[in-house]
Amino acid sequence: MAQSPQTQSEASCPFAAHRAEGPAPVSRRSRLRATFDFWRRPIEALVDGARLGRAVRHPVLGAPFTVLSGPDAARLVRLDGEGPLTREGTFHGFVSETGVPVFAQEGPEHERSRELLRAGYSAEVLGAHLPAAGAALRTRVRGLRTRARTPMVPLCAELATRAVLTALTPIDLRDIIPDLDTFGLGVLHVVVGTRPQRSLRAPEYQLAKARVKAAVAAVVARHARGDAPAGGSMVDAFLEARTAEGAMLSADEVVGASLYALCGAATYVGPLASHLLFELTRDAALGDRVRAEVDAAWEAGPPDARRLRGMRTLRAAWFEALRRYPVVLGLGYRARRDFAFDGKRIRRGELVLVSAVPDHFDPARVSDPFRFDADRFADGAPGSLTPFGMAPRLCLAAGASELLTLAVVSSVLRSTQLELVHPSYRPETALAPLAQAPDGLPLFVRSLRPEVP
Repeated sequence: MAQSPQTQSEASCPFAAHRAEGPAPVSRRSRLRATFDFWRRPIEALVDGARLGRAVRHPVLGAPFTVLSGPDAARLVRLDGEGPLTREGTFHGFVSETGVPVFAQEGPEHERSRELLRAGYSAEVLGAHLPAAGAALRTRVRGLRTRARTPMVPLCAELATRAVLTALTPIDLRDIIPDLDTFGLGVLHVVVGTRPQRSLRAPEYQLAKARVKAAVAAVVARHARGDAPAGGSMVDAFLEARTAEGAMLSADEVVGASLYALCGAATYVGPLASHLLFELTRDAALGDRVRAEVDAAWEAGPPDARRLRGMRTLRAAWFEALRRYPVVLGLGYRARRDFAFDGKRIRRGELVLVSAVPDHFDPARVSDPFRFDADRFADGAPGSLTPFGMAPRLCLAAGASELLTLAVVSSVLRSTQLELVHPSYRPETALAPLAQAPDGLPLFVRSLRPEVP
């Protein structure tokens, strides 16, 4: 007799849920200490916790959660909407603030939203605007102060936002970049738990949210009326998307999708690109190899998608940065019901993080896992590298994120000579609000390189 998805999932566990013990706590120390450790060293906390098993309890203050990892955890994610995990109650605040319901949806409703968002978040839409985006990035980078200590996280976040603005609409929205930063970081801090919910009532945040939503809503309205220049923009892709049944995104959903593209670019690409620039500066030999590729790719002007992806060493370093410096630590859920995992009982209502981070640092899979080694991916990324989530929740913008990161990093390398602020400097990784360098990862801009066409 065929088993239901629920029965299959629970049958794969060694104990029935009602007999299993709860997950081992990652630390016997106080919850205050456990909270501090996780916020200050989240990657190390996940890796160290996995030594206790595939189901580990992190007793952080305010929102204790259990981390599930390994192949069985990925199988639970594939039971989207039918298995023991649910998104219900985990992303309500994020959805209400941003207007992006896909993160809280499950099953057919979730797949419908993905179908409508897929084209807008695709690498093809961004790729069509890369030469214009590259020119905008080059202009901004060449305006940097020289012989100055420059935080790379905010710089790369701004560059990523400028690039996405170029693809989002031909209408100039650069004036809202500071407000986008306030809005996007404010929401994410609350989602991650590094700031309380009441922080969203702060006047600065409320004003920034009102301004960015009004500006983007006005742009969407112009595109919907046909009152914006044509050009295959991201907004047009959202407005034109239809399901097989003829369903489409509402105007509010297009605004939310556009805002998420902008805020997501800044909060994800900013930290990732900054770590990549650090490693290419720290390792002079690797940096020289990549810079030679960058110079060749930019020789005829800002590169298109083909030339960006043709930089094999930089692309290998990007894969390694995804592994070594994960920005998003996993997929958040609640337990829909009691169930067993790895012989441990997960109780109904528990917060659960399904994470691939422990596998990316597993010495049985990766030699010397805390060492950055771009040559691990000289032949591309293996299937075991899953930085963009797990099906059916793979990030729709994975391809666009690759192009965006390569464009940001190459624009900085083409125009600047960078140095470490101190030979012994090594960035820490903390929740700020995603996994990133809390000091902004400063590098020293020694000089600008000769300009190219």
